[in-house]
Amino acid sequence: MSDIFKELEEEEVRSLYKNQSVFAEDYNPQSTKEVLHRQAQFEEIVKCIHITAKGVRSELYIFGVSGVGKTYAVKAILNELAERLNEKFQYAWINCKTISPLSEYQIMKEISIQIKTSKKWGPGHSTKDIEDSVIAKHKEKPLLIVFDEADALAKKLLRLLYTFFDKGVSQILISNVFRWVEDAGMRIKSRSQNNNIIFGAYSKDEMRDILRFLAEKGLKEGVISEKILEKIAEYTTEKFLGDVRKGKYLMSIAVDLAIKEGVNAVTVEHVTEAIPKVEPTSLKDVLKNFSRTELVALAGFVTQTINVSDPKYANGKLATTGNVHHFYVKCAELNGLEPVGEERMKDYLERLEKSGILTSETKSHKTRGRTNVYYSNYKIENLGIALKELKIKVYGTGLIKYNEFFSEEK
Repeated sequence: MSDIFKELEEEEVRSLYKNQSVFAEDYNPQSTKEVLHRQAQFEEIVKCIHITAKGVRSELYIFGVSGVGKTYAVKAILNELAERLNEKFQYAWINCKTISPLSEYQIMKEISIQIKTSKKWGPGHSTKDIEDSVIAKHKEKPLLIVFDEADALAKKLLRLLYTFFDKGVSQILISNVFRWVEDAGMRIKSRSQNNNIIFGAYSKDEMRDILRFLAEKGLKEGVISEKILEKIAEYTTEKFLGDVRKGKYLMSIAVDLAIKEGVNAVTVEHVTEAIPKVEPTSLKDVLKNFSRTELVALAGFVTQTINVSDPKYANGKLATTGNVHHFYVKCAELNGLEPVGEERMKDYLERLEKSGILTSETKSHKTRGRTNVYYSNYKIENLGIALKELKIKVYGTGLIKYNEFFSEEK
């Protein structure tokens, strides 16, 4: 037995980690200091919790593609505030994709367990029995329920949300899928319109800051250089489309390779060897989280940017709001949708912009005054291919280079 302990001690000495749990997928941050570049979102989440602690119902809908820190940020804030406000509110965390079977009974039972209602539930109890117990506990101390992966809630389970609304229970709903609110029904949609937060994509510089923080917290000094951080941040931003979890995983694999080799620092070769071990993120995977109407707006932007069949909107013209709307209308008709006006279309583009798919700047225009001009960090042909994979038709003719994925219909 002593030999086993000796081997473990020697392995710990050889390790380049000082806190390996930081690199676990389910790592639970203990304070807001562990979450960077989310100040604006923090303020809204903290406001929701403080309102709850005062006994007033609050609702928050949080959206953003995978790996942009939604769950991480909410957990950090709750871990910090729950201790400080322990006597004023209680909360339950429900991951809708890990509860099996996903039913009203199982969700209510899990909430009951987390907030420690007095009864133990068995086959003889109904969902209503558990619900009454949860609501009674809420009346003793305000309750906040976080539904992570909220898009997994089928329409038949939305009665739960309505029940909590009506009983004054606060809720935070987190989802990668932007369109789930639209699919859920008008009651949810109307509630979410003024209470939503979007977690946009991180820039490469922000990604480097986050990875540096993780390295400082989880690794011994000198294991990761700034040069290596730069490379991992660049790859995470471009190939993993800003998914921090995959950047963290890439770093840990590179560290493991360095340990195996018996060296004290990660090299470029370690990172290069680690890259194929991390599953890449496809643009299709990112875009499938948006509604069909938003994707058709994106199709209008794509068509405008490379269309050569219409001299008035030929390649080289800026993707202004008006130009994009011209092609959005054509794409809407092509996809069987009733097109909306420019202002409403801008709402669709804004969602894509906040998520990092598009960027925009305001410029002076000869005939329209000041207008938005749209760009994308992604290659236009890649956006077109992803749209085709999602069954979104893009208007355009004469596009020889792109005829594999552009519709030839007018």
